[in-house]
Amino acid sequence: SGVLSGAIRQPAQNAFLSDPPSSLAKENEELKAQIAALRREMGDLKGGAVTSRSGPTAAMPTPRRQQSEGELNASKYKLTDDLIRSRCNKYNIILVTFVNAKRADYAYTWNSHLRRLKLTNYLIGALDMKALALLVERQIPAFDMDSGLTTADYGWGTKTFRQ
Repeated sequence: SGVLSGAIRQPAQNAFLSDPPSSLAKENEELKAQIAALRREMGDLKGGAVTSRSGPTAAMPTPRRQQSEGELNASKYKLTDDLIRSRCNKYNIILVTFVNAKRADYAYTWNSHLRRLKLTNYLIGALDMKALALLVERQIPAFDMDSGLTTADYGWGTKTFRQ
C-alpha cells in the first residue's frame, strides 16, 4: 500500500546541488521512516519475515521457505494448449523464455520488468525441477519443460556452451 518516493542520499558536500544539506537530511529521515513503516507492514503481512538488510532490497521480505523439488507436483505445470491460451493476449501473442535453476535470477528480472509493463502474456519454462520450484514459489507463470538437459552452466565461452 505504501510506495517510496525519492531516494536516500547522503548530504552532499557539493555546491552544485540546489538542495541545502539540511533539506537532504530531512528528506533522508522521511524516507527512512517510510522504509521502517513498510518493513513493519510487510512483517505483519508475512508473519514477521522481514530481515534487517540495508540497500536497495532493504524493504523486501525474506522469501518463504523454498519448496523442495520432491514436494512439487510437476504434472500440474505441464505445458498445455489451455495454459498457452490462458496466457495469450487478445492478439494471440505469448512471450516465452526458459531457465535452469542457475539462471533463475534472469527469470526473476524478466518477470519483474514484464509485470511493471502490465504484461501478462508470458510464460517461463523450467529446464529442471529446482528451477520450477523457484519460479512457482515466487508465483511466476511457469511450466515444466521436462528437458532432461544438464543443469551445468551454459555461460558464454564455458566448456558446456562450446559443446
